[in-house]
Amino acid sequence: MVNKSDGDTEIRNIKLCSPVRVTAITCDSDGGNYGRLLEWEDTNGISRKWAMPMEMLSSSGEELRRILLSNGLSYISTTGQARAHLMEYLSLCKPERKVTCVNKTGWHGSVYVLQDEVIGVGAESVILQTASVQGRDFRTAGTLEEWRDQVSRYCVGNGRVAFSVSLSFVLTTVKTGGGWRWWLSPERGINGR
Repeated sequence: MVNKSDGDTEIRNIKLCSPVRVTAITCDSDGGNYGRLLEWEDTNGISRKWAMPMEMLSSSGEELRRILLSNGLSYISTTGQARAHLMEYLSLCKPERKVTCVNKTGWHGSVYVLQDEVIGVGAESVILQTASVQGRDFRTAGTLEEWRDQVSRYCVGNGRVAFSVSLSFVLTTVKTGGGWRWWLSPERGINGR
């Protein structure tokens, strides 16, 4: 709203930023660490999302704007009034959807949380919430043929190598605990138990 000299007011549209949707309210299982799930398209047209901690709105908002811009949001107004309106918009949005946030990757109940994905029953109701947009923990690379030629062929008939390769898969999915021990046997070499 703009006050005119004749005492009247008029409404003017102010462009705050490129489209950002607030799609859920987040909080942890103890009812704290509130946030908002933000979704937008980056400059390449790729959908992005971030569980923004509400505490990001407690300061000038510079860090919030830096994170959004560095993660592909193509425009945020440089005027102070528009910046304040952006922060107000984010804090006032109250979508109906509620999501439980966690602050670290790993097991959380029946779901396994990665930086950009949650796996398991109820995965859609859990998200990693951090003070920055996280990249991917793991990436797909190579082909099945390359895996066969460069990794798995060394596992055939060699239990120690097969065990070692298996650990790279297991350690990302098991809960804390367990272990194994290697020891030397003068007669038989190294054995794992």
